Amino acid sequence: MLPFLWLASAFFQFSWAQITCDTDNCPSLAGTSYESKLNCGVLVNDGTNGQSKKCAYMMKTRGEWPESNNFCNSLKFTINETEVEGGSMLSIRSPAENEVIRQYIIGLMDGQTNVYYYPRIGLRKTCQNCEWYWTDGSPISYTNWYGTEPNTYYYDCVRFYYSSNGQVYNGTWMDMTCTGIYSDLCQFEVDGKQAFNPEPINGLPAKGGCKPNWYPFGGYCYKFDGFRVDGGSGFDPAGFLKWNDAKAKCNEDWEGATLAMLPTTEHNSLVASLLGPWFFGADPFIGVFNNAYYDYYFSLINEDRLMYDNWIPGKPNHAQSTMDKCVVMSWRNDANFHDSFRVGQWNNVYCGTSTNAGNIGDPHPWLCSHEQSSSYSPGVYPTFFTLPDVKCGPGWIPYHSACYKLITDKKPFDDANKYCAENGESAAKGSYLITMWDEYEVEFGKSFFRDDQLPNRKPTDLPEGIWIGLKKDDRQGKDNFQWIDGIPLTRQDWAGDSGNQPCAYMDSETKMYKTSGCSEQKAFICKSEFYEVPINTYDDIDAKLGKPQECPAGWSLLGHHCTRIYEEEQPYAQAAMQCQIQGGNLGSIHSSGYNRIIKDMFTKTAHTENAMWIGMQYKGAFGWTWDDGTGASYFNWESGEPNDWQEAEDCVAMDEIGTWKDSPCRENKPFLCKKIAPTEYCSAAISSKIKSCGFIGISETECMFEFGCCFDPTIDSGNGNNCFQPKQPVDVGMAAGAAVGVTVFVIAAVAGGYFFYTKRNEATIAGISNPLA
Repeated sequence: MLPFLWLASAFFQFSWAQITCDTDNCPSLAGTSYESKLNCGVLVNDGTNGQSKKCAYMMKTRGEWPESNNFCNSLKFTINETEVEGGSMLSIRSPAENEVIRQYIIGLMDGQTNVYYYPRIGLRKTCQNCEWYWTDGSPISYTNWYGTEPNTYYYDCVRFYYSSNGQVYNGTWMDMTCTGIYSDLCQFEVDGKQAFNPEPINGLPAKGGCKPNWYPFGGYCYKFDGFRVDGGSGFDPAGFLKWNDAKAKCNEDWEGATLAMLPTTEHNSLVASLLGPWFFGADPFIGVFNNAYYDYYFSLINEDRLMYDNWIPGKPNHAQSTMDKCVVMSWRNDANFHDSFRVGQWNNVYCGTSTNAGNIGDPHPWLCSHEQSSSYSPGVYPTFFTLPDVKCGPGWIPYHSACYKLITDKKPFDDANKYCAENGESAAKGSYLITMWDEYEVEFGKSFFRDDQLPNRKPTDLPEGIWIGLKKDDRQGKDNFQWIDGIPLTRQDWAGDSGNQPCAYMDSETKMYKTSGCSEQKAFICKSEFYEVPINTYDDIDAKLGKPQECPAGWSLLGHHCTRIYEEEQPYAQAAMQCQIQGGNLGSIHSSGYNRIIKDMFTKTAHTENAMWIGMQYKGAFGWTWDDGTGASYFNWESGEPNDWQEAEDCVAMDEIGTWKDSPCRENKPFLCKKIAPTEYCSAAISSKIKSCGFIGISETECMFEFGCCFDPTIDSGNGNNCFQPKQPVDVGMAAGAAVGVTVFVIAAVAGGYFFYTKRNEATIAGISNPLA
């Protein structure tokens, strides 16, 4: 028996007659309005494996994605005199389900393989840089990509390919544009749509304590290994291990420990938050693994089913057939025109076949976990992740340069902030609602939805969300969002609301930022900061880099940037590429004044009836972001926007009155380009030998404001870093002093731990270069 047939029979028994049509288990189409639109159904999963009982139906007609998706979602049948709503686009969760679908389609073809062509399934992404997801909400634990698929970054739908002889495509998947007209596969859950529960199957371990140097969180203890620090290189790759050796080392350190169990998204966020201060350039092994012998079916290392996933876009893939069985966690954010991923996302890597998995492939650092134990005291945290002066009392959690505490007593925004100020740690420089300076602190903030104070240790214990220290600054006519400690907004996760309310909170379901009225009552997180945080200005930057110089012909100087509106109408992706060729990006906007200037420029063109592209996209886990990497601190949405009409509007356009709306990225529009204006010292640096500054993945704001360096996306100063030192740095007092000693913590935060490590080791760290340190 072939392996895939054995796997199918392991889930449920079926006869080959049922592969084409199964009226015993699937609702009949006879006499319904669906009879002319759908082929008869086939049982895909009988529901005995803990998942829902579901049937698949091939559509008889072809349509565009929104039309087909809406149709599948509307499916309802009367079962035992009860109307059941259970329709959606088809998700495929196992090799067994995939094989049933392949046989079902072949049975419908009746030898005519061109009748239905290759149908779409319910796997898609919402933008070119977003991660894939099943539209019914189930996690991605199984994929069956063909060859190196998915390999076209702007395709965001998936089609099921098949061959009647079982060869060539053999039920594999390929990415494809969503704008085409194709057949589609619907599914119907016979007992109603499953409200997918992302909670661990067996719950969380009991509360307890951890061995010394293990970090406690959510019933587990975590330890990071393989990152022995070398003052000259930043880390010592000689300490890395192959997967099996790393797994064995976990058990050696604490009997029963294994590679890190990450049963919930909050556990994943907590571990990701600890990667920042010390893991420069290395992705660690975690406890997610392809335990299947023949197929691509990922689960937790203990073989529990994945209740969520956090894959980098396009992963897991099949570049190495079934040998990419091991999983590592990304240690940093990265984004470019073709791809993007964030700290904490997963990537499957080569480590051998089923007979020797874990024994070959590249070595990596690794993360271990062990269930908490009653043998150790609870609430004891290792000091490795904090700076020397950070002293946290009982109930406070130490992290980087501050202490943090969840307060479940709900208060309005200003009252919550006042409570933090009055009840913070006495030795701190200041206490206030949590501010999140970098991607690691963003992940740390998300972890509080599993705090041990919560009665069930679940996000549902905080249904209204959590106040964070992000508020619209209305002083002196300003109308942009700013952290209440004055730090620039460089890393954020805005959800799809309008951003028109003045106070921000973190949503309990998505962990993204939303806005609301400040009088609403919510739980909140207090932060007691132990280090001073200077704020650099454009005057400081001018002294470092020189005054802005004249822009190229056709471009207008606005502040420290050159801008240009191209009247040639193009889709968003092509417009973005043209801006990048010119050394910039589609334009970002950070204030109402700048928005008015851009609107006035646009109204002087001949294409105002079509609106124009600006550089904001919805990027899945990243939320609404600017292409140039600057923080999304200002919004000017048209009333009712963004509305993501028919799930196809992920790019942002400005109309003739200056308001914004989300639009399909495929539409042709004029577009705004923006790039940093040349300066004297940066131009001098370009004409000589480039010296790197900052860190890989640094943004424009971080490079200029935190490091006082030059930024040019067309220049690689080393390993993909676009930040470089000015030719003639000068002593600018506060700005220069801000890069030295404890007062530069803002540099450290956005640099993923630069300051943290220089203060601990007083050593040069590979990948972090600061001309003033």
